[in-house]
Amino acid sequence: MPRMSARARELRHLRRITEKRSIAAASRDLLSDHDASQDEMDEHWQLEYERVQASRYFDRPSRYRRRKDCWLKLLNDREYMNDTEFHEHFRLDRDVFYRLVDLVKDDPVFFSKGTKPFRGGAVLHLMVLLKFLGTYGNDNSNRKIGHFLGIARGSVPNYLFRVSSAVMRLEAATLS
Repeated sequence: MPRMSARARELRHLRRITEKRSIAAASRDLLSDHDASQDEMDEHWQLEYERVQASRYFDRPSRYRRRKDCWLKLLNDREYMNDTEFHEHFRLDRDVFYRLVDLVKDDPVFFSKGTKPFRGGAVLHLMVLLKFLGTYGNDNSNRKIGHFLGIARGSVPNYLFRVSSAVMRLEAATLS
């Protein structure tokens, strides 16, 4: 026997409730016992049944969750991550980090060809690269870096590719 979907189970549950409540409403009507609160409850359950029946999917969030920009907290909140911890994670001091951001922020690789800009811009891209270069072993995985900085694990290689090409373009300008 095939499994019922969550929507079908909920519809069956609500249908049973509305059937029982309609029988109770009919008996109240026969006994001339009009109860406004019970009538409101009957209407509530009927509307709930119609809402679930009208929706294609049951219990879907109206807005999907989005990761918090915890990388901003890592970067700006000195109580959350002091300068020593920042240096341990990213292998640069904050002021040197910002100077490096100023060097790469105007690179064309950070400008999206689509309608949405890249999340975090050059700052987040550079944080991904420095975290990647500063870790080894199991901590150097897309999942761990993505979780640490609050980005999707599938985006980590894209960020690395973009920022590494921008940093490599700096080689000729900075070494000469």
